[in-house]
Amino acid sequence: MKRSVVGWWLTVACVAGIVGLGSVLSRAEEISATATIDSMVWDCRVDGNRAVTRIYEKVMVMKPAGAGFASVGIWSSPLISLNSFNARMLDASGKVVFKYGKGDLLKICGFGEGFEVYTDECLNSLDFAYPKYPYTIETSWEEEFKSLYLLGSVDLDREIPVRTAMVRLSFPVNQHIRYRQYQLPGEPEILEKGGERVVTWRFADLPPVKDIAYTPPESKNGRHIALAAEEFALEKFSFAGLTWKNVGLFQRKLGEDPDSLSGPAATAPASAVEARRIADSLYRDVIDNTRYVAASVGIGGWQPHRLAYIKQRLYGDCKDLTALLVSKLRTNGITAYPCLLLTNDQGATDTSFVNFWFNHVITMAMIGNDTVWYDPTCTHCPPGQMRSDDDGVVAVVATDTGGVLARVPLSEPQSSRIVRRIEVTADSAGRLSLKVHAAASGHFATSLRGSIEHKDKKELDQYMSDWLIGSRAQLKVTNYSLANIDDITKPVQIDYTVACSQPMDMINRTRYFLPFFLTSRNVYGEVETEKRETDIWLGFKWELCDTIIVRGSLLNSAGQVTTPQDTVFSYPWARVAANYAATDSVITAALTVTYTADVVPVAALGDFKSFVGRRRWLVDQPIKFMPK
Repeated sequence: MKRSVVGWWLTVACVAGIVGLGSVLSRAEEISATATIDSMVWDCRVDGNRAVTRIYEKVMVMKPAGAGFASVGIWSSPLISLNSFNARMLDASGKVVFKYGKGDLLKICGFGEGFEVYTDECLNSLDFAYPKYPYTIETSWEEEFKSLYLLGSVDLDREIPVRTAMVRLSFPVNQHIRYRQYQLPGEPEILEKGGERVVTWRFADLPPVKDIAYTPPESKNGRHIALAAEEFALEKFSFAGLTWKNVGLFQRKLGEDPDSLSGPAATAPASAVEARRIADSLYRDVIDNTRYVAASVGIGGWQPHRLAYIKQRLYGDCKDLTALLVSKLRTNGITAYPCLLLTNDQGATDTSFVNFWFNHVITMAMIGNDTVWYDPTCTHCPPGQMRSDDDGVVAVVATDTGGVLARVPLSEPQSSRIVRRIEVTADSAGRLSLKVHAAASGHFATSLRGSIEHKDKKELDQYMSDWLIGSRAQLKVTNYSLANIDDITKPVQIDYTVACSQPMDMINRTRYFLPFFLTSRNVYGEVETEKRETDIWLGFKWELCDTIIVRGSLLNSAGQVTTPQDTVFSYPWARVAANYAATDSVITAALTVTYTADVVPVAALGDFKSFVGRRRWLVDQPIKFMPK
C-alpha cells in the first residue's frame, strides 16, 4: 500500500521507509550546528485533478558533517512527474561556483522497499561537495501530481534549524481542499481573488526536530500540514465526498475483482468455533504458500492485483495478500473485509481529519459476535496475532456499505512473554555454571523467528548469545538449542548452557550474588523525564518472568544465607513482584514484571522515574552467603 507525501519527501509502498531531502544524517542534537536551512518554500497550485508543486530550499553548510543536509532525493513516477530541477552552489562570499540542472540528477528506477521486486518509481538524487566552508546550496524543482489522490502531507520536520519557511496552497474557490496543521504555531492567511483561494502559512525559527526515545505514534507524524481533496480521479476511478465511509467505498472500488463475485453465496460455518478453525486454517494457507513481495506499476501501489494473478504467481504485497485472504474467507461463508491503516512506527491516524494517509492493509473477519484480525504479511505471526506495528492502531474497515473506523485490538501482556528458568550451580569457591531454559511468545517470538530466519551459523551463534547475555563479558554461551522455530502456534524454546569466568563477589568473606543478573537493570532507564513533553510509548504490553534456582556446594559451606525481602509494587502501567525462598539445599528467586499498559501519560512522568528507580533497586538486591 503506497502512501503519499507532497513536497519535500515521498514515502512508498506497504510500511515504507522515508527517502528524501535532508534525511541522510541522524542525531540532530549533535549535528544541528553543521548546517542551517535559511529558507524553504513549498508552493502548490491545484487545478482540476492535478497539482503542480514548486519547491525552493536554501541550505548553508558550515561543516563537513552537514553536507548531507543539502542533498536532494526526489521521487518521480508515471503519476508524479519531475518537470524541472535547478541548483546552484555559492561560496562564503556569495559567488556562484557551480550550477546544476535536471541532467545532473542520478536517476535510479525499479528498486523500492525490500519486499518490492519491481516498482516504476524512480529516485532522483544529487549530493553536493565543496572543499571550503561555509557554502550555500540553493535548490528548486517542480513536480506535477496527476491525481489529487496523491495529496498527502507537507513535512516540516528537519534535523537542522529552519530560519524561515513558507507553505502556500492555491485552488479554485469552487474546489474543496481540506487541510490541517500539526505541531505548528499560528494560523494560515487566507485570501480569495479572481476565483482562487490562496492559503499561506509562514513560520520562523523552527528548531531542529529532537530524537525522543519512546515517542508515541500520535507525535511521530511531527510538524506537518495534512492535505486532502474532496474530489479526485485516479485513472478510471473517481472519488467524491471526504468521509471515512467513502474512503472505504473507494478502496472497495479499487479492489473489485470479477473472480471474487462469481458463484452462489457460500453457506456459513455451523458455529463460531468451526468458523474460527476454518479462518485460522485459511490464514495459515495464505502465509505458508505465498511470498510477501510486490511488483508495483501505475496504480498498482494502491490497487490489488487480480486474484487470478495472485493465485498464479503466489506472491503479493499487503493489499494483494489481504484480497486473497478475504476472498478465501468469503468463499467459505465467513464475512471478512480489508482494513486500511497507518502502522504505529509511522504515526497515528487522526480520526477527525479524513484522508488517505495509509501504508498498510490487513484483514478483519467476523466470527460469531466478535472480530478476528489477520495480517497475512506476517509469516511468523500465529492466527489472530498482529505484527507489533499493527498493535492497537486505528483502521478503516472497508465494509460492503463503506468505511468504518475500528481499532485493532491491543494485545494483552500475557500474550507477549519472556519466561526463563535459570539454574545456577555454585561451588564453595563461588564459581558459577548456568543452565537456562527460555520461552518467547507473542511479539517476542515473532521478532526472534524473523531475526534468525536468514542467518548463517556464525551470525546465528552471535545473535543467540546476545539475546541472552548481551554485553556481559563474564558470561559465555557454550551451547544452545532451539525448538518450535517452525511452529508459529507455540512459543520459541531455547536451552542454554553458560559458563561464568568470574566467581561471586566477596567482601569480608561474605559472597554476594545478584539473582536477577540476566535481567536488564536499565529497562526504559534512558527515557528522559525532566523536560519531556510527550507521553512515553512502551510499544506493546508484555511480561517478563524469571525464576532463578541456586544449588551447589556453596550452600553447604555457607554459615548463613540471607535473601532480600519479598517485594511487590505497582503503577497504572506496570506491576512488579519479587519472591524468595531458601532451604539448606536450594534457593529460589522469582521476578515477574508485567507491563499492563502501552502508554505512560505526561502527567505521570515523575511516577515513571520512580518506577524505573525502584525496579533497578530491586534487580540490584543480592543474596548473601556468609561464612561459618
